[in-house]
Amino acid sequence: SIKGNLNLIGNLQVSGNISDSKGDLTNHTHSCTCGATASPR
Repeated sequence: SIKGNLNLIGNLQVSGNISDSKGDLTNHTHSCTCGATASPR
């Protein structure tokens, strides 16, 4: 879990897909239940 903000400088590369109960989140920013801030889909 992440408490606070996640700041990424550079590129994030993921091999495979990122998904949750809402489905495929690959290449989508989303709100996180852990409290991290992100743009809505």
